[in-house]
Amino acid sequence: MLSARTGSFDFVIVYKISDLIFGVAIEEICRSSSVDFAQIKSKDELLQIHNSNHRTLMICDLVSVKEELSTMKEIGSGKNFEILGFYPHVDQGTGSLALSLGIDYVVPRSAFKAKLKSLLS
Repeated sequence: MLSARTGSFDFVIVYKISDLIFGVAIEEICRSSSVDFAQIKSKDELLQIHNSNHRTLMICDLVSVKEELSTMKEIGSGKNFEILGFYPHVDQGTGSLALSLGIDYVVPRSAFKAKLKSLLS
């Protein structure tokens, strides 16, 4: 749906992914792209990466983080930090909200893996 800057990232943060199958797929894609990754589960952990010097891609389930989207965008503002979020294609409201808040990459679940592969290549 939305495509911002493209290119490789040094680090991937997996944040609040509720679907275990997606979590495993993200790990496999990161490993095959030789990109380091970490899973974080809390807002406190998210705030700790605020001063990271790595070009970082944070991946999140937009439905799970809907209430935190503006905070997440603020953390990444002016940093080497971008956000890739996915949503169920039937939930256009969540996708629209993420776009309106300036989330860097917003895709339906069906396009997620392909988008992640392209961002990490």
